[in-house]
Amino acid sequence: MYDRRTDKWDTTNAHIFNSFFGNETQKVVEVRVNSSDFKNKIQAESEVNKYCILIGRLPGFLVSGLEFIEMHGGDALWGGSSDDNSMLIHTIQGEKYIKDNVVYNIIAHELTPTVMDNKDSTGWKDARLKDDGIAISEYAKDYPEREDLAETISLYILYSRNKLPYELSKELKYIQNRINYLDKLNLKMEILP
Repeated sequence: MYDRRTDKWDTTNAHIFNSFFGNETQKVVEVRVNSSDFKNKIQAESEVNKYCILIGRLPGFLVSGLEFIEMHGGDALWGGSSDDNSMLIHTIQGEKYIKDNVVYNIIAHELTPTVMDNKDSTGWKDARLKDDGIAISEYAKDYPEREDLAETISLYILYSRNKLPYELSKELKYIQNRINYLDKLNLKMEILP
């Protein structure tokens, strides 16, 4: 499992759980919990339930590509990978995300590579160029190839659900071609049934 606290891949014993998203057509995601951080399997399962419930509240298209969740204790940033369609969670950092009320944005950001990075990246790049390369955030500006789509997706979800606060709606004019591109993908905004 990759551990951002050490910035390396470590071989470790893990508690393994299957998390099910949806009712009729279930999406099964394997969750690996570092047993060095969570020696008690009941405690590990409690953490799995907490974070999988949060993940399950996001639109189904974000969960559709997810295959694995790797979970550690500790205070390190989360991550998402298109290489193995996984998400990395560090639970102490997760508590901070929950407290700061940004956990859904972070989950959406980190799940974006699992479903979107390999989908018509040329179309996304073209839309970004048509928007004069204006970035939705400093992070997207600093890493446009890697982070622009992930930084935009939370805003797009709010926009699609008609829940975008007025002060943010003004920003959409700068990324209209990217919004149009995402509209054409016909993403499933509902939660998995």
